[in-house]
Amino acid sequence: MSVPTDSLKRLLQQFDAYFSPMEAAPSWVRSVKGLQRYTVLHDLIQLLHPDYSLNPNDPTRWFPRFMASLGPEDRFCAVSDHTKKDFLTCCSKLPEDHITPVYNAVDETVFYPGVDTDHHRAVMLKYGIPENKPFFLSVSTLEPRKRLDSVLAGFKNLCSSSTCGTLVLCGEDRQNYRSKLTRQIDDITQLSVVFTGFVPDRDLRILYCSCRAFLYLSEYEGFGLPVLEAMTCGAPVIVANRTSLPEVVGDAGFLVDPDDIPTVVEAMQKLLANYDLWRRRAARSRDRAGKFSWQKCADEIISRIVDDRLSCSA
Repeated sequence: MSVPTDSLKRLLQQFDAYFSPMEAAPSWVRSVKGLQRYTVLHDLIQLLHPDYSLNPNDPTRWFPRFMASLGPEDRFCAVSDHTKKDFLTCCSKLPEDHITPVYNAVDETVFYPGVDTDHHRAVMLKYGIPENKPFFLSVSTLEPRKRLDSVLAGFKNLCSSSTCGTLVLCGEDRQNYRSKLTRQIDDITQLSVVFTGFVPDRDLRILYCSCRAFLYLSEYEGFGLPVLEAMTCGAPVIVANRTSLPEVVGDAGFLVDPDDIPTVVEAMQKLLANYDLWRRRAARSRDRAGKFSWQKCADEIISRIVDDRLSCSA
């Protein structure tokens, strides 16, 4: 991007605030005096877990740039309380009151409860998922951080002790991780595990609505958007009790330790065997998801900007 002209900088001076949903403000924005700057903080995966980084040769170069860009005009919106705490831990120069937790949301015109029979049948056929058996669903990129090894381990244990249905793993392969997962599948479960690859939202909604439970045992998340998508569609959830995920799930789902496979299996068994429990958990998922919205997110961001402006004017 070319450096803006002086006339554009003069135009920026007419505004009270600059908001970025991802990157810190570029230098030409920082050069505009008196312009309050707001940036959304998503996570510190690359810094705190470089072993999970998809770019292991350059996991932290962005962080010194981020630190160097900080000034008194900078304020931040963190997508979770956990993300706020991570940044405060790693950025000692950040004042705590400069970071406001503001939760993400999902597009409810894309993800919502209810299944059309014909579309459901078409999606099951498209991805090779048996219609006559319940299925567990996990949606994420296939990579070590998502702890799909624990998802598979739980499903294998479930299959060895009872009728287990099908496990559907949706997501693009990263770091050739699918081959590692495939080696974990034994003769008992090989016919009951489906890898779909990438699934577009229109089909994904049908899978969320139709699954017996959604599993998300990720080691680290800044927020955990797939969990909220699943709950919005009414799926009971079994989720890791780590990082930001308890904030998203609240008391609506099963919070489990990804390393405690028996507990994972127990939650799966309960939702598989007890329809009344499944129905209650589905309702709790929908209720919990209703607490998140993009309108609420926008209102909280605008409220913070207005409050800061008023305090500066006082």
